[in-house]
Amino acid sequence: MKSEQLMETIQKYLELTWSPEQIPNTVLKGVISFKTIYRWIYDGTILLGDLSCLRQKGKRRKPRETRGRLNIRTSIHQRPKEVNKRHTLGHWELDMVVSSHGKSKDCLATFAERQTRFYVTIKIENRSDSEMYRAISELYELFPKDTFKTYTV
Repeated sequence: MKSEQLMETIQKYLELTWSPEQIPNTVLKGVISFKTIYRWIYDGTILLGDLSCLRQKGKRRKPRETRGRLNIRTSIHQRPKEVNKRHTLGHWELDMVVSSHGKSKDCLATFAERQTRFYVTIKIENRSDSEMYRAISELYELFPKDTFKTYTV
């Protein structure tokens, strides 16, 4: 329920340095949630990017993480039908596991062969594409060349 009057009321109280949590709990009881107010603030519907009236000035909001992209990837929808049926050897799924333990950002490159369900993990230094390519090269050295037909990332 985005009405002009509701927006003006929220804007007024935010400029009076009320927190987005205080407004729905006092003035707008049951009309709107504080999460909706935050969403409107961060998408520019209210305050228009001026977060200086917020107590934390928007500092507590974590920036969206952007994930790396590998140029060798094939969409699951584009891979051959024989891959889904698991009738032939050599179709691999690649992924990356990142530790969230403390400040550590240890990573593992994971490789799964679809037919045999054989898994290989290789420790990599970070989430960069160069490290993933290094892990793929390492995997290539472990098996004969005809073991690799397709990759799905």
